[in-house]
Amino acid sequence: MAAVPQSVVCDTSSTGAQSRYAAEWGLASLILAGVMTLAALLMFMILVWLLMLIKELRPDRLDSQWAVGITAALTVICWAVTIIGVVAGWIGVRAAWARCQPGGLPVVGLVLSVLAFLLWTSVVFAVVMNSVDLSRRGVI
Repeated sequence: MAAVPQSVVCDTSSTGAQSRYAAEWGLASLILAGVMTLAALLMFMILVWLLMLIKELRPDRLDSQWAVGITAALTVICWAVTIIGVVAGWIGVRAAWARCQPGGLPVVGLVLSVLAFLLWTSVVFAVVMNSVDLSRRGVI
């Protein structure tokens, strides 16, 4: 079987302005995933603090509902932002493959974005379970 020339495999028609295309998407994915990973860990600490606060102070029902509602809304928004990071990483990996560019940055961005997505999925699960527990006890 004959070797396929590189010009057939790679899109070599890209201009100099597009030469960093894959790295830019990879960097965007990596930075977004890093921020969202740290934010997920911070949200876990906030959830633990919220549980302790509700058990210790016994706040008003309306205050508890507002706290749980705001926490749930922020969690869903951050969870959606991690999906944007995964998409950016995927675009970077595909661009690196198509343009025969180095793909290390997009791959690392994609892997960290998937990790951030899994962390936020567990945060969503924790928020839902927390809400169910508080509603069973009659707090919210």
